[in-house]
Amino acid sequence: MATMDSNPDVLVAEDDPALRAACYAAAGCASGDAALARALAAPPALLLLDERRPGLVGTAVCRRLKAARHTRRVPVVFVTAAPRRAVRAALGGCPCEGFLAKPFDLADALAAAAAYCP
Repeated sequence: MATMDSNPDVLVAEDDPALRAACYAAAGCASGDAALARALAAPPALLLLDERRPGLVGTAVCRRLKAARHTRRVPVVFVTAAPRRAVRAALGGCPCEGFLAKPFDLADALAAAAAYCP
């Protein structure tokens, strides 16, 4: 199985079990509120975020992270099932670094995510 072992500090707020398992030492969050609280308390090297989270939606999480001084440089990559041509509109101009479109090949998704890590 492909993994992201070069970057152990990945926060995954996404329900895909293969993606969560592949991110070495990834912390998972069941809701947008939990993802925001965890990222503000201990900024990750990367946040993989689904827009459709229970509680606070992904775009709100992203905007709040980008507004906070100590988390504004955390790369936020959305994992979304929105059609590729509609992703930017669906994210409403959210200041994210990019997106991974579902369905995805796990190895390709991890390579793309790793490209956003500092």
